[in-house]
This record gives sequence, C-alpha cells and structure tokens, in this order.
Amino acid sequence: MVLAAEVLYDPQEAVPLARCAAKLLKRKHGVLLLADPAGGRAAGCRTAATEALRELGARVSEVPLDGFQRDRGDKKRPPAMEGLVLLRAEF
Repeated sequence: MVLAAEVLYDPQEAVPLARCAAKLLKRKHGVLLLADPAGGRAAGCRTAATEALRELGARVSEVPLDGFQRDRGDKKRPPAMEGLVLLRAEF
C-alpha cells in the first residue's frame, strides 16, 4: 500500500507518479490511496493521474470525503477544511 497526499500539482507529473506507483504495487496487487482536495489543487491533475494509472492497468475509483468540521466548543481543532477526494488505484 502506498499513501499519498499533496502530490498532484502538475499534470505533467501524473505519468511519473503513476509509473512509480505501478512499479511498487503491481507485483503484490497493491493499492494506492491518494488524497486530493475536492476542487483539485491544479487543473487537470487528478484526471491526468487517473488516466495514467488506468493505462498502467490499475482499477481506479474516487471516493468523496466530507470536510472536517470543528465543534463550536473545541478551540483546539482547526477551522473546517475543504472536502477531499480519495483516489484509490488497485493493481
């Protein structure tokens, strides 16, 4: 299993990222879990990563995750965060 977050900033880097994940995960039928802001960090990055992973034989799905909410009485938690999408690629 490979966990990743904050890695999709440039659509041109999607193919190298996908190749690296495939190299690490294909032999053992591994899984890539990649968290990305729901709105996307940069235009086209998640789509480029999804296409590159599929071309390398991965089954790819996206799971929307709700943003974290701060309890009104809890001042230690950060303010509400943007929702995330979990990109899951199974090799």
